[in-house]
Amino acid sequence: MVVHIDIIKPFETWLNEDKRIKVAFGGRGGGKSESILRMLLVLSFTNNECTFLFARETEASIKYSTYSLITHLIKNNQLTEYFHVTKKVITNKITNVKFIFTGLREYSIDKVKSIHNIKYCFIEEGQTITQGSWEVLEPSIRASKSEIWWAFNPRKLLDPIYQTVSKYTLKDKIYTKDNEKDYKYSEYIDKNTLITKVNYDGNHFFSEILETSRSMSLQNTPNLYGYIWLGELKQEQGRIFLKSKLKFFNVHKYKKNMSPEHVARAIIDPAFGGKNCFTSCIIYVKVQDKYYILDSGLMRNQDDKTTDESITKFLEERNIKEIMCEANFQQGELIKKLRQNKFIVTPFYVRTSKIERIINASIPIRENCYFDDRSLVTPDENEMPYWTKSSHGRNFIAMMQLLGFSDNQNENCIKGDDFSFIDFPDALASLILYSKNYLNTLDKSTNKNYYILFNSEDEKNPREKKNNKGFNFGIK
Repeated sequence: MVVHIDIIKPFETWLNEDKRIKVAFGGRGGGKSESILRMLLVLSFTNNECTFLFARETEASIKYSTYSLITHLIKNNQLTEYFHVTKKVITNKITNVKFIFTGLREYSIDKVKSIHNIKYCFIEEGQTITQGSWEVLEPSIRASKSEIWWAFNPRKLLDPIYQTVSKYTLKDKIYTKDNEKDYKYSEYIDKNTLITKVNYDGNHFFSEILETSRSMSLQNTPNLYGYIWLGELKQEQGRIFLKSKLKFFNVHKYKKNMSPEHVARAIIDPAFGGKNCFTSCIIYVKVQDKYYILDSGLMRNQDDKTTDESITKFLEERNIKEIMCEANFQQGELIKKLRQNKFIVTPFYVRTSKIERIINASIPIRENCYFDDRSLVTPDENEMPYWTKSSHGRNFIAMMQLLGFSDNQNENCIKGDDFSFIDFPDALASLILYSKNYLNTLDKSTNKNYYILFNSEDEKNPREKKNNKGFNFGIK
């Protein structure tokens, strides 16, 4: 007998390393729970006369637990003849390993102590486990070389399991499937602990229907996208751009290595109001689907120059020819003047509020925009008027506006606080949302080919082991 069970690369370490605590977390589509259940099915053939406990904080009905998925996996992997399935317990007929399912609160956590010889405890929906439940559960799993496995989707900063994993620094890793595509995951490992973070882009079984769902989420609910798909904390109302989540590059190294076909372009969000407003004229280079922001172009209205004169001078000094420009209201007249000055102008029309537009673009900005790494360094000059005269100063103001942006309207555009204005985030959002090439890229993302779950596309060289009753199993 040979049992072949597919798992994804990030979980191979789980089978090769004995650790007291193993934790898997991330966003939807990462294959965490299913990979764990597949591994536990295999391990039920290599252990004897012990219990695998499947626990969650609450369990209104067993049909809402991992019970349903395990019975599905048993059936679809042609293992039905080896398991005895009842309404509450699943038993491996060969090894007498029992799968028991419980809600800690309903069952009474203290009763877990009476369960005999728990070798593996799998905690599903780990974000809901209270500190009190964990303090009683952990010492109750006391069989020789027993392990406690967790799977969870980050929810709140103070959830006990998130407090635990956030203490460790995970190392980013990449694996390639069939020499076609790279997949990403992160890992931490020490003497007693193994932590794996994996999202949809680390799961080579990620299905086409889930990719459609992910793309729709990115377009329709970007404020929830990081929480649902990237394994991030659920954001409360307030700041939505974090320094740790943005991407940066070194401008000098970039310019030195920049290819001639990488043409610098601009997008303009002009301001015709009072002196509190900034005109944003972002200079950027687009490489495939990535935007490298060279200059935020933030400028004030000046008494001696009109807005179109300031913008024209700024673009000419940087030899910019191709620009996008907002074409609502007074901007139409500006576009005429820019075209008279030989600029190639593509107009775009804004139909949503600034706050809504920035929120809708927030995830693509984080994933596709790279900012000058000096933007985080305060310029030497102490006064704002000097900052707008250098790219470093302009980019610093822009970064502070981006980090200060809030989805709570009352926290933006506070009189006297230039960093609370949203001129740069607004222009950046327009670049992402109204760039035709970007939208084409987003539309095409749903047409990729993906492996179908449960396919055994590679039968070569499975790792095979033999239990003490002569049965072989393999995991690919």
